[in-house]
Amino acid sequence: KGKGKGKGKGKMKGKEKYKGKGAKIAAVEAEANLTIKWRTEWHFGICDRIFVDKGLPETEILGAALKRLLENDALRGRATKHLLLPYAKAGLDDLEIFLGQSRRAEVALTCGMVVACNTGPARGDSDSDLDEDDHAAEAPAPPAAP
Repeated sequence: KGKGKGKGKGKMKGKEKYKGKGAKIAAVEAEANLTIKWRTEWHFGICDRIFVDKGLPETEILGAALKRLLENDALRGRATKHLLLPYAKAGLDDLEIFLGQSRRAEVALTCGMVVACNTGPARGDSDSDLDEDDHAAEAPAPPAAP
């Protein structure tokens, strides 16, 4: 009777798309080309600090990105915890993240939602440096002590 239907692995099953040296790097690069990278400003008002992430992937969870700022990472040479002590002491669970798109909100109020959806960055390219008054992501003050 031979092989019947449904037997065997099929044409591509069990085969990896990337083989050889550097396969993992190629897979990561391919994935990176498929995602949007956001320029994100983190404003920490109590500490009077602003941190800029110029390549935050669209798939990144904002809590994880904030957690990286509140913890030191000696392997990457990042020591920010001491600069953000009130936030680090409050803990990630007691903080809130506010996303601001002030330019789009302005356009939505004056010109309508359709125009606002097609509005680009406030000034020029999204990778350019913005004034401190422009907000992309804002970490608020920790909750007041009871």
